[in-house]
Amino acid sequence: MQLPSSFYSFFARARNSFERRCTVDASKDVALLGGAILSQYGVLRINSLFAPALIEDIRRSAKRLYCERDRSISAGECPSDAQRQSYLRRTLLLETIIVDGRPAPERLSCPVLNDLARSYLGKQPALEPNSYVRELIPGPHIQALPFHQDQTILKTRLLNI
Repeated sequence: MQLPSSFYSFFARARNSFERRCTVDASKDVALLGGAILSQYGVLRINSLFAPALIEDIRRSAKRLYCERDRSISAGECPSDAQRQSYLRRTLLLETIIVDGRPAPERLSCPVLNDLARSYLGKQPALEPNSYVRELIPGPHIQALPFHQDQTILKTRLLNI
């Protein structure tokens, strides 16, 4: 059974409306608006928080790591099955991405994020040791962030950034 296009249009409009309510620009009062949005919806999208050059540097560093992995796999030099799965899933430990001689988490840490996370979590935020990034670049029509089951599995409040 095929549903009418109006059915899909309704959900696309609802998603766009939700995303508009959950988005704030970094040039605005992120601490005040972001905290309220995060408390109400449990999600917050902050546009322009990081300089595009920083994001591009992180992307380039990650791409170099992916190329090194691809060469290792092609050469049969992948040391273990577990590591091979990580390679094939295109995941990288966040701390392995180095930008300007510093790990990516240091470059991505900023007071406004720390304040928002502390308020939302009710405790001092800390980087989960197994924080990964995936090779996924949103296109012009793919702007929604994926939702994960981590909170349910770990039974603790988390904040994915």
